Amino acid sequence: MTGPHLRTDTDDPVCARCAGALFAACFSCGRFSADSRYISGGHRACPRCASRFHACPECGTLVQPGHGCEGCAQRGKVWNYTYRPDPRFHGTGPLYLGLELEIIVPEHRFDTCAGLATDQLGGLGYLKRDSSIRPSGFELVSHESAQGRELFTISCIRWRESVGVRGGFMTTTPGSPYALQPPEVARLAGDVPVRIPTLGSWLRVMREHRDLTREQAGQYTHVSAAYLKSVETGAATPRRHTLDKIITGYELTPIQSRHTIDLWEPAAVLAPLDELRERIATPGRRAELATWEARSITCGFCDPLWNVVAANRLFRSMFPGLDQAENNLAIWRFSSPGEPSHPGTAAGGGGGGGGGGGEEDAQFFVATLRAALGRFRHAPEGARLLQRLAASTHFAALWRSGVEVAYDGGPSPRRSGDHNAPVTVQVAELIEEPGVRLFLAYRSHTAGRRGPDGVGAQPVS
Repeated sequence: MTGPHLRTDTDDPVCARCAGALFAACFSCGRFSADSRYISGGHRACPRCASRFHACPECGTLVQPGHGCEGCAQRGKVWNYTYRPDPRFHGTGPLYLGLELEIIVPEHRFDTCAGLATDQLGGLGYLKRDSSIRPSGFELVSHESAQGRELFTISCIRWRESVGVRGGFMTTTPGSPYALQPPEVARLAGDVPVRIPTLGSWLRVMREHRDLTREQAGQYTHVSAAYLKSVETGAATPRRHTLDKIITGYELTPIQSRHTIDLWEPAAVLAPLDELRERIATPGRRAELATWEARSITCGFCDPLWNVVAANRLFRSMFPGLDQAENNLAIWRFSSPGEPSHPGTAAGGGGGGGGGGGEEDAQFFVATLRAALGRFRHAPEGARLLQRLAASTHFAALWRSGVEVAYDGGPSPRRSGDHNAPVTVQVAELIEEPGVRLFLAYRSHTAGRRGPDGVGAQPVS
């Protein structure tokens, strides 16, 4: 229902969802406007309230009385991703809409490059942060222009070549010969730190992933922005009904919701690896491994951190050199020669000297570890594993740029190593053995062999 307190600057009612998505709240009168103006200091104002502020004589940005213009005061400033200034039109004649240029720069030259870019732009554009630009960089955005569009684009190309940076163009001007394709980078709003997940850091990542300010998040969740900040910084722990409102407001998936609740509940205790191996080393489990092998099915038992608890011979063949990776599938996946990427092996596996899995499997390992490290966040083994994996540029990039969480996987057809035939991989938690994962892999559609669900199978090693 639309509350009577949510009104636009034309005095029309508006629901909370539309207010957050289609309008901006005026920081002065509190009403929502579709034609808001940017006020120096990161504020938005409706046209009526904006008329009370004066424009900066240098750049035209509206400034509050007694305040200076932040844009003119800070040369080389790189604004937040959500920064949206008033458009500035240059010249008269045919209209060319703005251009976005994603620029990759060396980390040690970030400030220098930002300053040079700002000097080159003058009043024609501005720089924004974009966490999808790896390993370091910023987004250059130009204002609308009626002339000099091609000269501006060419000068940008020459500038980036002269300072040794890389980037790609994205333009809204149809048919422009300079409308080059953007670089292939994931578009995510968050930059997830490579550390053990906590409730506060996770909720902040999810909010930023949806590109919401705390004020907007408060409208979606019906939780105050001040309290959301306290939760994100770890200063407060919400009650369960408040957490449910945040989960609903952020529209988390069932798996993300489970991870959120795991982080809210007390940390679980990770069973020692020796204890798990002792629990699995029963005649029944050994017979189960032998049965899978007799049916040409790769089978292994792992703990939540991907340490191998027990496995059959086919499993060892599928992951050559596993003993050199501390018998840990995640370490094996991300520490092999040729890292950061390996062509298509099945969920961590396939012949040829280690590494593998393709991007889908690398993402799966990261997603399952995110869930496990959150659930067992006080386990020193988890902290040591994450520190080890963080040395992999591939792992660190996937962890920072994603919000995916997984507890199990499959059955799903994939590709394996040097083989082109699809392999079905299935990973599931054992209900009767908490803290143990069952890993199965088999080739399907081959006569005379039967997989775990009755389909044909053949060895994958």
